[in-house]
Amino acid sequence: MNYLSPLQFRVLKYSAVPGLLMLYYFFVLREQFPSSNLMGQCLKAGFIGLIIGWEFLIRKDFKRFGIFIIGAALWYFLVMLAFNRLELGIRASFFNHWYQIFSFLAFWGMLLIRGILLKDKSFIKTGLLVMFIWNYGIGALNGLYFIIEIVLNAATDSPFPIFNYIGNFISGTHQFLLPCFYYIILYFVENYLNDVDSFRQKFHSKILVIGKGEYVFFYGILFMFLIGSATSMGQLVEAWEHIRYAGEDQISSYLVFIFYLLCPMLTIILSGYLIRNIMVARSLTINLHNGFLYYLHCLPFLNLIPVLIYSSQKAVHTTTTENAVAYIKRGDSKMANWIIVVGVIMSLYGLYQGYNMYQRVSYYKESPVFTLLVATVAIFQFVRLINFLMVRNSRKAVYVLFTINLLSVCVLLFGSLELISLRVGICYMSLYLLLEIFHPTLFGGDAEAIPAAAHSEE
Repeated sequence: MNYLSPLQFRVLKYSAVPGLLMLYYFFVLREQFPSSNLMGQCLKAGFIGLIIGWEFLIRKDFKRFGIFIIGAALWYFLVMLAFNRLELGIRASFFNHWYQIFSFLAFWGMLLIRGILLKDKSFIKTGLLVMFIWNYGIGALNGLYFIIEIVLNAATDSPFPIFNYIGNFISGTHQFLLPCFYYIILYFVENYLNDVDSFRQKFHSKILVIGKGEYVFFYGILFMFLIGSATSMGQLVEAWEHIRYAGEDQISSYLVFIFYLLCPMLTIILSGYLIRNIMVARSLTINLHNGFLYYLHCLPFLNLIPVLIYSSQKAVHTTTTENAVAYIKRGDSKMANWIIVVGVIMSLYGLYQGYNMYQRVSYYKESPVFTLLVATVAIFQFVRLINFLMVRNSRKAVYVLFTINLLSVCVLLFGSLELISLRVGICYMSLYLLLEIFHPTLFGGDAEAIPAAAHSEE
């Protein structure tokens, strides 16, 4: 494992046990003890505490496990006591906001206790980042549901009974994977902040030697993060609209909305970045450079094709030096020509459609707003056309194309907000696709490996 120590990997491997307990809580105990009452809240906190304290059992450190359980229970009791004392003075419209804040404090306190027991120097920052991403960022795999919904709607006229089973399956899968998600986020954040075994260099590296098991596991989990975070942004917009028109305080609703939106955005940025690194590293390890397979990595369900291909190939390179040599010596991808041709055709078609629309809708021709709208669309399509022609020679053209694509996704609002935000996530992945195909570059520690690699080839 490049990213985890043997102990961390062992904890992650046995996280299936608390995962099964979370399934039992979700499908059995949750109905008997709903989170709306005190018993349900304590039960949920107990299961979360078990997930956090599980690594002490794997370490066979039963003394610290006992101290953690007692400390976490006392901390949770004090936080909930403070909330219940404050509850009487809270306006109904602010109740949910304050409940979220106190829940965050309760679980963050558990992470602080864990960090203190393990003598983590950056336990405060670790706890904050882990809670932000784990609690608000990963989005509960809702993206899978909406993608399956599209497929089933296209395949059958009456899919609604199927949706219930799919919804339960996806929710159950999320509950089962919740401990796994937690430990991946925890160890990545902890290793990065403390730079364990030069983790920061590994985090930013594209020339690591990645085994097939590590590739499949981390790519799968990170892509779930990306989809869940992207679709949760759309749900946050819908929830914010409901709050905004429900008579709540405007400043409060804006602040809460911005806070909740930043968490999935951070998750999308980090997940997309790591997916690119793992994908490129695996392609170098098996010495397979195919731009089309890069592209399929960005698309839900179709990404199963490159995953099967990448995981079935044997490793050709066994060192980062060999991967660095392969990276700088590989030729241009044939995908580059296809992207340019398709991009130019789509831009010309967009210009034609804009002109055609302006000619047909004569009623609105005298409207300055309509004229400005058509002119804006035409300018965007023209800029896109120019940048597709320049993309092979200019790195800036890639960022211009990404910006135009992102604006197009946000402006052309068709479909549910969850699907719109999912397209935003895929659009973000396309940025790395274009950079790898047209302007592959090594930075930092990877760049330092190039002279040594070139020298060894000579």
